[in-house]
Amino acid sequence: MRESLPAEPHLPAGDLAGGWPRSLEELFPEGTDRTLRSLLNLLEADFPVGATILDRLSGFRPFVLPFLATPEHRARIIAKLLARARAATSEISSSFAKLRPPVLPAVHDRLTEGHTKPIEHLVQLLLFIFAHADRGVDDGLMFVAGREPELFGVLNALIERIRDPLKTHDPLVRLIGLIWSGSPDTNWAPTGRPDMPPYIWETFRRELTKQKDPYIALGSSLLEQTMRRSCHACRKPVHEKETSGGFARCANCRAVRYCSRQCQRADWSRPAYPHKDVCGMLRELFAFADMQMSEETFALTCAAHAFPLGHVDRLIEWACNREAAPGAKTVSDYARGGRVTIVEVPPTGVVPELDIIVEKHTTII
Repeated sequence: MRESLPAEPHLPAGDLAGGWPRSLEELFPEGTDRTLRSLLNLLEADFPVGATILDRLSGFRPFVLPFLATPEHRARIIAKLLARARAATSEISSSFAKLRPPVLPAVHDRLTEGHTKPIEHLVQLLLFIFAHADRGVDDGLMFVAGREPELFGVLNALIERIRDPLKTHDPLVRLIGLIWSGSPDTNWAPTGRPDMPPYIWETFRRELTKQKDPYIALGSSLLEQTMRRSCHACRKPVHEKETSGGFARCANCRAVRYCSRQCQRADWSRPAYPHKDVCGMLRELFAFADMQMSEETFALTCAAHAFPLGHVDRLIEWACNREAAPGAKTVSDYARGGRVTIVEVPPTGVVPELDIIVEKHTTII
């Protein structure tokens, strides 16, 4: 299931045998600002430091993202992505102008992949900000706020020169989908949000098709909650832990982490979607499955063990509604032959008719 989140380039330092670093001094002996500023300077000078920045963001997000998200530094990152994307678009056009048609698909793919390689780490960097398991709800939208039209225009111009972007450039497709779909209409003035590109629509269609399988829907719903390293109750980052190692997992289900017994007790009986309602189901599920499986393997394994669809519904609603945006609620109904829908929730919290929201701007992760 991990392919649903951005792939990590390799283990960050904090994942090695010594446990999580406990202070900024241990993470960045020369200081956070100086180290990250140096990395950005090297990035702007086209040194291959993209993977290093990704490692720092992936492993130590609470320290790194606030620095990267300042107006100065997010502008530098976005400017570098735009510059490299424009260069790739121009290089692809020039290269194809020198070829005699028809161009074989394999040649087309090799050529475009060669020219788009310089933007790979920057695309992954923005995807980590949008879609990492430890993200805040608005991290990605805040990072690109005000730059959506330019980012979309430049990245869309590049992807239009790629023969089969869903096959060869999935991270780029996902990033454009997040930029296009996530922000409010006011950020697209004065021309307005462009029509949904065909490749984003195709991604959306494929996701909807996959969601017909209750077990694939279950896996994608559980991914973020179970991969999160922060406290499941209070969201305390793991790096604030005073001793080495990660937070302790629930001893029964092993699916979620807590920073203290107090947080675990609070989460066990919280008013909405308490852990006690799903702990046994999670234990049953993870007795035969895990979130390292591919979507297909996870679904086949659940089907082979006849995991109850009633449990699927309960777990999807628990995972999706704990931190849902105001005014919306996820309802899962696979046990009665339905599927997952998003419904409007009036301020009272009552859902009178469970009217399905069908919006043009659907976030695709």
